[in-house]
Amino acid sequence: TKVEDAMVRRALTVGHTTDGDIVLVSGDGRTKWNFPGGGREPGETIQETASRELAEEACATAESLELIGYQHVLHLDDDDNVVDEELQARFRGTVALHPWDPQFEMAGRRTVPANEVEATIGPWWQPTHLRALLDSAYL
Repeated sequence: TKVEDAMVRRALTVGHTTDGDIVLVSGDGRTKWNFPGGGREPGETIQETASRELAEEACATAESLELIGYQHVLHLDDDDNVVDEELQARFRGTVALHPWDPQFEMAGRRTVPANEVEATIGPWWQPTHLRALLDSAYL
């Protein structure tokens, strides 16, 4: 699509297991939990980015992925000037977990019931944005 070709540089997936638990990952394995996601590589569709990031960060395979929207992200400097901006694609889907064998930047993976995501996820999410994302993912 035109949106995808323009500014979409990252993908994030609200993935759930067949039991309905949400998959979260952490760079240190103890804190800063977030949804799997990351940057788009040259030549990838944004859905391919979402699938690859799930495999790399969560040791999981997407059984289904559905685009649920985009978030416009502004990157600010210390004086609150916009220095960069991008669109991040948001997906939802069912994932199959594989044995935890991290090869990339993540040190931890966990699954949590949908009603515990807000209490578990990192503080960088504004509550209204997180709630909107979870509502969009039908959780």
